[in-house]
Amino acid sequence: MIFLDKKEGYEEVMYKLCIFDLDGTLTDTLESLTFSVNETLRAMGLSRISQERCREFVGNGARVLIEKSLLEAGETDLSRIEEAMQIYGRIFDENCTYHVVPYEGIPGMLEAMKRRGLRLAVLSNKPHCQAVHVVETIFGKDMFCHIQGQQSG
Repeated sequence: MIFLDKKEGYEEVMYKLCIFDLDGTLTDTLESLTFSVNETLRAMGLSRISQERCREFVGNGARVLIEKSLLEAGETDLSRIEEAMQIYGRIFDENCTYHVVPYEGIPGMLEAMKRRGLRLAVLSNKPHCQAVHVVETIFGKDMFCHIQGQQSG
């Protein structure tokens, strides 16, 4: 329940569903993303990027992350973007839970919300199968009523 301030007092508002982003909201995935990007760059014979640079590149999906990482590694024309996306997709799929942890306090907060009758969902720009895998691995299969990751269409 949330209480909104009104001139006459407080009004009780009951929420039924709370939708969360995944990466950087519920879970710390920076180490996982940096690992997969650097393994991709290594497989392509390119130099690694720092975790801090990776932090600057995340937030707009895998393609933007890989484009910026390729540029950082010296691939100025992005002619190898499709190759990189295929490699990254394979590597990240195999390592999408690598060192992924929930942020401090998140599991307890989610449990408290569920006890109060809220339904919980995740909406992520992470590919759908990976979003489901990460959420179910980190939080269990019963925490969220719906998990939606990026899908074509």
